Amino acid sequence: MYEAERLADGILGLPTIEVVDHDADGAPEALIDTPHLSLVIKAVVRRQRLRAGRSAHGHCLTDVLTRRREIYHEKLSQTRVETGQPKSIHDIVRVKEEGLADMLFYDWYTRYSALDHFLAPWSDAASFATARYGELSDFVNQPFTLLGAKKKGKTFVVELERLAACTRAAFGIP
Repeated sequence: MYEAERLADGILGLPTIEVVDHDADGAPEALIDTPHLSLVIKAVVRRQRLRAGRSAHGHCLTDVLTRRREIYHEKLSQTRVETGQPKSIHDIVRVKEEGLADMLFYDWYTRYSALDHFLAPWSDAASFATARYGELSDFVNQPFTLLGAKKKGKTFVVELERLAACTRAAFGIP
């Protein structure tokens, strides 16, 4: 797909910016295409998302994974009692390292690039990495409104708007 986009770039002439419903979900996205980078800025559908693709190697640069509970995670935390042969290969639990279940953390929101967080003062890198930080607003999982996108000289401008709720603690109010 990236190769097809690269070939089309030679025909279309870049850079370009446009607002279209790129993924046909009923909400507009801002699309910015340059010879080296393709951006899709999606502001609604309960999330803000930035997708950057078409690197020199043809990979999406903003792929992220939401850490969510998987069925096999429960097997890691269960104590296994040996009662003979397992009934099937699905009953076999192979743990490569002790305490692996204690290193599983889950996100309460869907992860995307360019999400806005308002963190509690006590939050640090470790609490953020383990999803045990204080989130003081609803920016991370509520929609923005895409107001417009335009090119001004050599600069691209994408305007997003959002009315958000923040906790009183976000402003230092007890």
